[in-house]
Amino acid sequence: MHEFIVAKVDTDPAKLPTYAPSDKPAEGHSVGDVDEEKVPAIGELDDIGAGKTKDVTFTLNAGRYVLYCNLPAHYSQGMRSTFTVQ
Repeated sequence: MHEFIVAKVDTDPAKLPTYAPSDKPAEGHSVGDVDEEKVPAIGELDDIGAGKTKDVTFTLNAGRYVLYCNLPAHYSQGMRSTFTVQ
C-alpha cells in the first residue's frame, strides 16, 4: 500500500522534519517518517495498492511542492518528488 501526500515546501524534499529516535511518532508512524504536524498537507490520497491507480484533484497556488508517501519507511527510502506550480 501507498499514500499520496502533497505539501507546499521551501526546503529540499529529502530534508523534511522527520521523527527522530528520541520522539514518540504519531500512531501508524515510525522513526524516519515525516512529522505531518510540522509539514501540513494540502491534500492526501490513502490506500493506493501496488500496481493500482486512483484519481484525485487538488487546487494549488503557485509555489514549490513535495509529493511523498509517508507510510512507515517509505519516505526514508526515497518515495518523494518535488514539483513547481507557476
